[in-house]
Amino acid sequence: MNPLRLPLLLSLLMLISTAVFAGGKEFYVSPRGSDENAGTLKRPFRTLEHARDAVRALRHEGRLALPATVYLRQGIYTLAAPFSLLPEDGGSAACPVTYRAYKKERPVISGGKVITGWKESQNDGRRAWSVSLPDVKSGQLFFHQLWVDGARRTRARHPNTGYLKIHAVPGVTEKTVWSDGNVSFQFAPGDIPATWTFGDAEAIVMSRWVESRLPVARVDSQEHLVEFSKRALFTLEKGDDYYIENAPQALDIPGEWYLDRSSGMLWYIPLDGEKIGKTTVTIPVLEQILRLEGDPERGKFVEHLTFQGIAFSYSEWHLPDTLHWSQAGGPASPYGSIPDGGFPQAAYGVPGAVAGQGAHNLTIDQCEISRVGSYAIELSRGCQGNRILRSTLRDLGAGGVKIGETVIRPAAPEQTRRNDVIDCSISDWGRLYHSAVGIWIAQCSDNRILHNKIHDFYYSGLSVGWTWGYGPSAAKGNIIEFNDVHHIGVRSDGDGP
Repeated sequence: MNPLRLPLLLSLLMLISTAVFAGGKEFYVSPRGSDENAGTLKRPFRTLEHARDAVRALRHEGRLALPATVYLRQGIYTLAAPFSLLPEDGGSAACPVTYRAYKKERPVISGGKVITGWKESQNDGRRAWSVSLPDVKSGQLFFHQLWVDGARRTRARHPNTGYLKIHAVPGVTEKTVWSDGNVSFQFAPGDIPATWTFGDAEAIVMSRWVESRLPVARVDSQEHLVEFSKRALFTLEKGDDYYIENAPQALDIPGEWYLDRSSGMLWYIPLDGEKIGKTTVTIPVLEQILRLEGDPERGKFVEHLTFQGIAFSYSEWHLPDTLHWSQAGGPASPYGSIPDGGFPQAAYGVPGAVAGQGAHNLTIDQCEISRVGSYAIELSRGCQGNRILRSTLRDLGAGGVKIGETVIRPAAPEQTRRNDVIDCSISDWGRLYHSAVGIWIAQCSDNRILHNKIHDFYYSGLSVGWTWGYGPSAAKGNIIEFNDVHHIGVRSDGDGP
């Protein structure tokens, strides 16, 4: 070797070594850690919020001159509120902020709660487990989903499989407008037993291209009439499919559960092999798990954040009792103040469990969003340049990914564009909101949907546009290629109206 080159080589090796060992600031978090710790590998923080605040402090003090990484160790991070990231929590192109799983561990960020205190009981002569939930009795908590050892269980359902058919719809004539909706229908004799009670029961009715979730207000067994406290979105017709959920007498087979709001009692009929104390039962508590909260109107964005190798699970979003299609530009309801039991298309008003507004250059890579009661991911107002890569979205109450909004934003900072969904698996959705879409793109441009597997759902795999008729549209330049979309309308297990 030329001796004149040796100092140059040594200097280069020193620069490489410095780059490796001074590659950025690292923090560590573990469910077994403590927020009194220093956030190191041996002495990790306990909460995500504390790690976020540590990164925020570096940026505030001007010391975020290198990339920052928060490593999540194995375990479940149970949230008391959605994990919120603001503009001051992001990074820059030179110094991004990353939340990632440590090595090959699989941390789970949870919006749920594990239920303990189960007792062996009898329900209508059947063996069952029961537990008292004071928060349900006090009105602070109610839920429509439950998982046992990570597997979704069926809310007490009638019939157990398949669907019933509407027998007749009182008051509907040839002059009835299809968008008027209904607050009652008649069932066929024998379809709903006369001895049943319906305190917290719902009828889920499929009409045209939407579902309506209708709380049962009254049942007249002599007239075979069911009345509801919410309006079906579209006028129901004879032969429309429906089923009943959460009637106490519908709790009749293993794997079903029932929640009584008035008493606060939760009932579950266990499957063979499930045992109290050895089986984990989880309910959803939070509506959302992760929120990226930028302010596009003021030019403040949550930027240059990456989430890698993390699972987000257990959440649920409820239809509000103030929902009216007319407030979003739909036709006026002939039923006055009675709220609606759903949305007119694509369950578009259901948010994402992971939701961004004003998010720029966000990456979600090799993550899993599952066991949620909403869309998995939502990129709404002012979200630009974000990437969802190699991730699994499954067991979803609504759909997979929402990109955009139902309105056209004239100001460039508030527009949604240039977002990617690539090499993802999206499956087993529409568990609560059957009309949800796998990937929904509305009034936004230049997005890429490539090489995704989309399957096992009730409505549309992909939906792009949102403008009705020939009005203005902001949906342009979107590229959709090489996606495998199958089992549409009827799932691979044969279920489907």
